[in-house]
Amino acid sequence: MPIDKFEDLTLGQYHAGLAKQARFRNELLQIDSQQLSDDDLITYEILALQLEENGANDDDFWLSFDITAYLAPYNFQFAKRALAAQQITNPAAAEHYIMLVNEMADMIDQLILKVDGQVERGIYLPKPALPSTRATWQGLSSALPAALVPADSRLSALSAEQQEEFKTANHAQSDSRRNS
Repeated sequence: MPIDKFEDLTLGQYHAGLAKQARFRNELLQIDSQQLSDDDLITYEILALQLEENGANDDDFWLSFDITAYLAPYNFQFAKRALAAQQITNPAAAEHYIMLVNEMADMIDQLILKVDGQVERGIYLPKPALPSTRATWQGLSSALPAALVPADSRLSALSAEQQEEFKTANHAQSDSRRNS
């Protein structure tokens, strides 16, 4: 299924998520749990647990490591599969694909900014996690460029000229990101 954009991993989006969670928590508290059936009460209690107030400060954001060997591959596999699911059937779809490639690059930039913010705060990945994290990122960085280039067969609905324009634009985006 096509997607419109990738996840925003910024502190601002974290704050927006906390605000949404607080809104849901307030709505949940409006429900009289005494009036619920046993099954509904279980659901209510699970939601209440999931929506527990947190985020009084930014610790939850800064103390989580999105770059680890167990989390980063999941995020990138999702992005890779999402790109693979994008149909490139016309010039607008081709532009959308390139926009998503840029959004994926933005996600990487956001991860880098988060790591920089963690370092500024003296928050570091535990030393035992470094070798696997390095190996994961080396693997991702070597595999990612090829994963972003769709097979020629996926471009068959485009004219030869449109295919060439797409390849040029996609390649230019990759080069500009690599050089920045």
